[in-house]
Amino acid sequence: MTDKPETVIALLNQSGSWVSPKLLNRLQISLSKALGTTVRSIDSSLNFCVFHLDLEKIADSVFDESLLFLINIESEISPKDLDTLLGQIENITTTHLKYGQPSLLFLFNGAINLLSYFEDSFPNSYIGSDNDFKKLIGIRTEARNNLCAMFLEQCMDVAKCPFQYLGPVKPDMFVGRADLIKEILGWNQKAYAIPGGRRIGKSSLLLKLKAEAEKIVTEDGKNKYEILYIDCSNFFSFQNLIGDIIRRLSPKSYFDFIKKHHSYFDFNKILERYSGMNPKTLLLLLDEMDPLIKNSKKHDEDSLSFYNTIRNHANENQLRLVISGFTQVYEMVQNSAHPFYNLCISKYLGFLEVRDIRRLIVRPLVTFKSQPQKQLHHP
Repeated sequence: MTDKPETVIALLNQSGSWVSPKLLNRLQISLSKALGTTVRSIDSSLNFCVFHLDLEKIADSVFDESLLFLINIESEISPKDLDTLLGQIENITTTHLKYGQPSLLFLFNGAINLLSYFEDSFPNSYIGSDNDFKKLIGIRTEARNNLCAMFLEQCMDVAKCPFQYLGPVKPDMFVGRADLIKEILGWNQKAYAIPGGRRIGKSSLLLKLKAEAEKIVTEDGKNKYEILYIDCSNFFSFQNLIGDIIRRLSPKSYFDFIKKHHSYFDFNKILERYSGMNPKTLLLLLDEMDPLIKNSKKHDEDSLSFYNTIRNHANENQLRLVISGFTQVYEMVQNSAHPFYNLCISKYLGFLEVRDIRRLIVRPLVTFKSQPQKQLHHP
């Protein structure tokens, strides 16, 4: 039986309930029945939970899919923590949605006072309150009509917009930073740190570096680099990051270590064995390092081992490293006691130059081709 909207709202307003599997299951069932479509829980934290909505079965929906975020934070949240939260939501959106598909964000309790911040950060998404959310878990026909109305209200022009303003841009549409890219790929330095504010283009830069590095070949025509681009915002510890690197480099070693040592990985030995057997130089592109660095300061004993291992192999020319983040990355490479001090050259990512801004505006318009869209109408 589907919960009444008031019952679900009351549960959501309880502190500490956002990571409850029981609540998430009830919400998933309520949304599925109300909308008459497939709803899948994909993430949750102390501040929010996220569901994927399959909209293909809803004939009047403008879009094929969407993400639904339920957000509950204190209105007194610090600017730094708010910025981190907005970054987490953006990462989830770009990971789980095709470009151009909007999200639904509903704010509860104190979070509603931060409405303008969310509207500025996610201009193509519908931002609503707990009262708006009630409309999605009420009577089935009303819920579906309200869902379509929300998209029409906020997202009319998204599918026709040539500009990509959510998530990293595709490498072939990347503009600017030419001198920085040339310097990094010239590899006079073993490692680079790229600090910069949110949405300044750090992820786009790392993906551009990956694309350009893939074109570099040795004299015998083989690729020079084994490239790993990793979004580190999804990891809670350096042990998780180490496990992901090993899984990509040596899947057999990964499962062997899981079986024999449960969660322990000898990262140094794996890199040594990889370097001895593979002529390619390992290029690590570690994006969004700030949350991982911050968490490791509190409880992660593997972080120092990771830093030292990376430093040793970089000094032996067995790998190259580029990391990105903001305050945590900047402070880390400025700390004279840190293993990355004097290993990484810090290149702060600022605004584009005027000539590149012109290209940023003009290029998508030149290459843009309007595609037929589903007919937009209010149900």
